[in-house]
Amino acid sequence: MNRKAAPSPISDILKSVLKRKDITEAKNLEFLSSWASVVGDNFAKVSKPSELRKGILSVKVIDASWAQELSFQESNIIEKLCGLGYGGVVNKIKFVVGSPLDFK
Repeated sequence: MNRKAAPSPISDILKSVLKRKDITEAKNLEFLSSWASVVGDNFAKVSKPSELRKGILSVKVIDASWAQELSFQESNIIEKLCGLGYGGVVNKIKFVVGSPLDFK
C-alpha cells in the first residue's frame, strides 16, 4: 500500500520559497506596499519598487531625471528603512527608468 506524505504546512512552504529568493522573512517585503511611507508622497508618485534580490532593491522611476534625484537620496532611503526595522534587508538601491505604463 502506498501512503502519501502528510501535507506540509503553508508556512513551511512559504519559508522554503522565500529562502530560495534570498529573502528570509515575508516581513521583509512589507515596506514595498507602503513605499510612500518610506520615500514620501512626491517621490512615491514617480517611483515604485520592483524587485529585491540579494540586498539590492530595484526601483522603477518615471524618467532619468527622477532616477538621478532619487539616487541622491539613496542613503536617506536606506537609513529610513533601517529605522523602520529593515536594517540589512536593503544594502543598495538601483533606480531604473520604467515604462510609462508602470505609473498609470
